[in-house]
Amino acid sequence: TGYKVEGGRAKQIQKAIGYFATKKEAALFLAEYNTGKAPEQINKPPMTWEQVYEEWYKWKESQMKAPSWETFRKYETMYKKTDRLATRRFVDVRAADLQEIMAAGKDLSKDPQVKLMQVMKGMYKWAMDHDVCTTDYSARVVLQYSDGQTRERKPFTDEEIRQLIDTGSAL
Repeated sequence: TGYKVEGGRAKQIQKAIGYFATKKEAALFLAEYNTGKAPEQINKPPMTWEQVYEEWYKWKESQMKAPSWETFRKYETMYKKTDRLATRRFVDVRAADLQEIMAAGKDLSKDPQVKLMQVMKGMYKWAMDHDVCTTDYSARVVLQYSDGQTRERKPFTDEEIRQLIDTGSAL
């Protein structure tokens, strides 16, 4: 961490970054440390999908210009569609898992699918910024919303409209 002078000689000041039971454990730790990771990040247990969502959610709430309560409600609703991933380690979730969730909601319209994608992308951005993962699998997911299934609609006939007007029933 620096040097100090003792008796006319410079002596290096050292600081322990960890203690290990075996030389092998120490070497593995040192290899990861030398990649630029902070010591507290190296032996930390991996976060689950749910933990990343909770941390991302807290981070969104803490923003100076946080989304509205309605947006947060939509985030929560969309997150529930990913429940099957809740206990999985975040680093073990792959694009195929995310695509499966999108496929399960293919009967949803575009807006909910876009919100679901926003949640996934936000979680991956937070996770990458906090060294939870190194790959953004949400970038490989394709939206699968329904393209506006049209319902058969039966408009009022002219006669029905006249009846409504005559009876004083206003729409």
